[in-house]
This record gives sequence, structure tokens and C-alpha cells, in this order.
Amino acid sequence: MNAYHRALACLSHRVDHERTARGPTSLRAFREILKRLGHPERSLRSVVVLVGTKGKGSTAHHLSALAESLGLRVGLFTSPHLISYNERIRLQQHPVDPERFGETLLALDRQLESHGGGFRTVFELLTLTALQIFREEQVDLAIFEAGLGGRLDTTALLPARVLGVGPIHRDHTAHLGDTFSSIVREKIYPRANRIPAAVGHQPQVLADTVRQIARALYAPVLQEGWEYRLDNIQTSTGGTRARLFYPAREEVIFLETPARGKHQAHNAALAWIIMEILWGEPLPPHANFCMLQLPGRLHRIGIHPPVYVDGAHNALAFQALKEALTALHPDHRWIGVLAMNRDKAGADVHHILRTWNVCWIATRTPSPRSLDPETLMRKLSDLCWIDRLEDPGEAVQTALERAQRERKTGVVITGSFYLSGAILPWLLQTARVPG
Repeated sequence: MNAYHRALACLSHRVDHERTARGPTSLRAFREILKRLGHPERSLRSVVVLVGTKGKGSTAHHLSALAESLGLRVGLFTSPHLISYNERIRLQQHPVDPERFGETLLALDRQLESHGGGFRTVFELLTLTALQIFREEQVDLAIFEAGLGGRLDTTALLPARVLGVGPIHRDHTAHLGDTFSSIVREKIYPRANRIPAAVGHQPQVLADTVRQIARALYAPVLQEGWEYRLDNIQTSTGGTRARLFYPAREEVIFLETPARGKHQAHNAALAWIIMEILWGEPLPPHANFCMLQLPGRLHRIGIHPPVYVDGAHNALAFQALKEALTALHPDHRWIGVLAMNRDKAGADVHHILRTWNVCWIATRTPSPRSLDPETLMRKLSDLCWIDRLEDPGEAVQTALERAQRERKTGVVITGSFYLSGAILPWLLQTARVPG
């Protein structure tokens, strides 16, 4: 068994909050782990932490591409992965070698066990693996996407120079609280030092709350709608363009990202603002997002019919997906393959899905938290349902065959990154996708 597969076996014996939907209750143990390992986080030159309900992963990828265009050596830590664990740790946007991932993780686990106690959770072990690899590579910038929440996340103990805040909405209420204020306070937590915060586009109902809390804890705060604004957003199958401007500076920047969907313009703008804070001045003319790699987000596979795979799994993400596909293909209807985890198919998601011109095939994700297709159909009973199929591959093939028979009909596969990760390799290798 190689190092990567031994590492997977090691992870399988740790608590995985992503699969249980139960968040951490304290950072005391992880703080002690960092101390025992000699505080590897303190050796990093520059750290950015990204929090939020939606878009923080896309923003992290945009920031990595932007920093790379400026000649920086970049480490990127995101979650979840699509296909393999080593995708969570990237250098210059490329996943680290699986064997290096496995060897580093196992060495850390052995080191902690020899001192009388190891890691409690998967996320702790993955965070330390990223820190170790980024330290060995002497990256100029280490970008960490927070996991569940923020205040009790391992990334809360990292010496961030900037906090990036993506859109916040109601999610993980059992862990974060069921009021907007409690969720925002869990996401935007106080740090030891008063560092700058860049705040991206927020739902209207939350924008003032986010601003009030952020300004009480961070300085300066640069928030979309106040310190910077975005307009003239245009999206196509080739990417997205927008105009970013600063009212106080009377300066205009034209952004262009390969990512599809108007929401990606907001993610690109947030990445730009974070990079300007780090850079200390306006970015040079050659700064760009051309090298962006964004798997599993409006990932287009087929052309005729159009086939998209997207990891949307909460209300904000479904709304963004709906708006993006409507803008990209305004005259199309859709056949959707939908699978969701038990804690995701709530009333806010239901409201968005039932206003969308999609007929769905219910299936399941590989996650142990997945709803079975029959229960999913019952929870979202007034959607347009075509069928329910236990096997995701069979569900996708059924959707493809039906779309090929109908005019101006596309296929969208969504509801979970677990579904995206299971389906993408199958689609690329075995499915009959025209175009």
C-alpha cells in the first residue's frame, strides 16, 4: 500500500466534521498541537484566511491565480475535495503529489503520537499537512479557506494578514446558531491583532450587520457597496467581465475572469481587494486571473446539449447557479440531476428550486449524510420530478439521453460537491456526452 492510501486509512480513523455535520467545540487541543510542533504557522511569510457561507473557495482560487500572475509562490488550502484528498493542498493551483501528501500526513501523525497524543479530527490533520508543505516550499502567500464556521475552525489560529469574508447566509444552524447575528459572529470572529478585512458582496438583509460586526473587530474594512463597488457585469460561456471602482479614489479597474456566472465577478473583485491590501498599493497592469483553475463550479462538459456540473448546496449557491444558467442560456429549459445531504434540503433551498424551470431526477451522494432519492423527493415534493435513481451515473445518463431528444434543453448536475466529485470522472471517461 502506497503512502497516499495509508494516509486515507489514517484519516478514516479520525472524526470528520464534514461527514457528521457536527462542528468542533474548542480549539484548545489544536492550539496545543501547534505548540508541540514548534508553531509551523509562524514560519509562513503571509497568510490570508477566507470565511463565509458561499464563494470562499472560488475566491481562494481567484486569489491564488491573481497572486501567481504577480510572480508569487502560492500555497492554497481548500475544502472539500472533488475526487482525491490531495486536491485540498495546492501549489501554484496544482494539487500536491499524492505520495508527498501521504508521506507528510503520516509523518505528522507519527510525530504527534510519539508525544503522547495525536489528531482528533480530519480537518486538524489536513491543516497541519498544508502548513508543513507550505513551510517546506517557502511559499510567499498561504491561502486558507475556513471549514465549518470560523471562530472554532483550525484556521482561526493562523497568523492572517487579511481576513476575506464571502457572502454569509443561514447555514449549519445547529452549530452556528439560528439567527443572522449569531451566524455572522461565528464567521467573523475576533483575532489577537486588529488586521484588515475585505468583505465581499452580501445578501441585502445581512450587509449592514456584517459591516457593523466587521468594523468592530477589524481595521480597515473594505466592503463591497461601500469602499468599493462593482457594476457592468457581463457573463458568457467564455467567462465574466465587470467594472470595479473605488468611489473615494475615483479609480476604475476592468476585471476579467474565466469563471462563468455573475457571482464569480464578485468573487474575483474580493480576491482583487485582498491582493491590493497585501500588495500595499494598486496592482500592476499585468495582474490577472488568466491562470484560474476552478473545478466543480459551473464546470461545462458538453456543448450540444450543454452539460454543467456545479457543487451548489445552499440557498445562495442555488440562486447563483440559477441566475448564471439563465444568463448563459436564456432560451433553454433544464433537466437536473439532484442529490443533497440531510442538512441541506431546507425551506430556503426549496423556495429557489421551485421557481426554476428544471425537471429533476433524484439520486444520492456518496456521503453517509446523503438523503436517499425517495426522501429527497418527499422533502421537495412540489418540484417537477422525472424519476428517482439510486445510482448517480445512471441518473446522469438518463438526463443526457432525455436532453438529446428535446430541443433547447440542457443538463445540470448539482446539490453537493460529493456528487460533483463522483460524477466528473465518470462523465469525462464513460458517459456519452455530445459536443
